[in-house]
Amino acid sequence: MKKIIFLFASLIAFGSAKAQLAAGQGSHSIQLTIPSVALVKVSGGNPSFAFGTPGTAGLNLADVTSTGTSLQYTSIATGTTVRTIYVTATSTGAALTGGLNLSVLSAATPAVNGTTSNGNLGQAAVVPSYITKSAAAAVARAQTGVAIVAGDNQKLITGITSGYTGVNAGDGPVLTYTASVGGVAGATLPAVVAADYEKIRSGVYSFTVFYTLADNL
Repeated sequence: MKKIIFLFASLIAFGSAKAQLAAGQGSHSIQLTIPSVALVKVSGGNPSFAFGTPGTAGLNLADVTSTGTSLQYTSIATGTTVRTIYVTATSTGAALTGGLNLSVLSAATPAVNGTTSNGNLGQAAVVPSYITKSAAAAVARAQTGVAIVAGDNQKLITGITSGYTGVNAGDGPVLTYTASVGGVAGATLPAVVAADYEKIRSGVYSFTVFYTLADNL
């Protein structure tokens, strides 16, 4: 009986000693860098649209629109930074100095689906951003390389932090361009004054429109 008790006590002591052994452990540090990303492109080709001839003598040219292009972008913001997509432009033709209004409006940013798009894609402005404005609207046209002009509403999409739109056809907010001589559909602009309207000349005019994804200015 004494042998059995002694053996049992020995087994308990051995088990306790084994449980108290320190485990071997090693470690090293891993450094991961996430870059700041600000990429934007226009998808869907180059719009080409034209004013039609009025159906009746005495009428002004009717507003014309073009839609189908969209913005696709990827943003990885830094810290608490909030970003905006700004629109500016360069253009050709003296007719752009008066009489003509050309604007772009972004559709509401689409809901993300967590796979081909995700994150915070911002909010589209509810009023047009002007590529050029007639002098009657009291604002000079936007030009790349100059300061953002508040009156031109060059902030197309605001409140962007980190997100991506996707790259498939139709991904990203759709853009609608509107050209007008005498006003912009849906806006409360004054009629173009005679001194500006009379500068309009027939012809084909080109615009290069720039979309810039950047930290809030």
